[in-house]
Amino acid sequence: MAARKYARYGPPDRYEAPPAAGMCLTAVAVIRRGRKVLLGRVADHPRWRDEWMTTFQAYSREEMREAHAELRLPGAYLREGEHPDRALQRILRDQLRAPRYTATKPEVLSWYSLSTEWYPGKRHWDLLFAYRVKTSLPAKTPPWWTDLGWVDVADLHARDFGWNRELMVELGLLRSSPAWASLRYLPSRGISPSAPGPPSVARERR
Repeated sequence: MAARKYARYGPPDRYEAPPAAGMCLTAVAVIRRGRKVLLGRVADHPRWRDEWMTTFQAYSREEMREAHAELRLPGAYLREGEHPDRALQRILRDQLRAPRYTATKPEVLSWYSLSTEWYPGKRHWDLLFAYRVKTSLPAKTPPWWTDLGWVDVADLHARDFGWNRELMVELGLLRSSPAWASLRYLPSRGISPSAPGPPSVARERR
């Protein structure tokens, strides 16, 4: 039987090697208003590449085009050594301009992909901290968002989220589809049930 591997990564003389296709630690804010959830589309702004979604630095032009079209929860990668609670604070304070908020303890979600688009046949591990948050929107949409507002969960479809759709299913915001449910741990961009165009983002102030 193959030796069991543990998540303690470092120099090979004393530690395990990390997954060959990498690992991502992410925090997201799930902000609900009844049946609606706060979602946005990212703008072409340097703060995403430098502070929140640094993977954008490696995206091709086509991948960035897709990223700009997708809906996403407010979120960010953790900085090395950062507590997830501090990452959430950055998201609310910097990304949403909402420094006053309340949040539950995080729901921890884990995905271990057997293959990725960037590195076929190599494994990638995602560890995500999802916080249920109560806060108010800023009076004006920050410039790093193209859209930011409330979307009814009944209007959401897998195609709206790209490879983040598994997260939305796990959080109870999106229903799984037979067209791709069996591919949960494999790269799945482009496989989605037929659906109308992406929902509009409704801006409501409170």
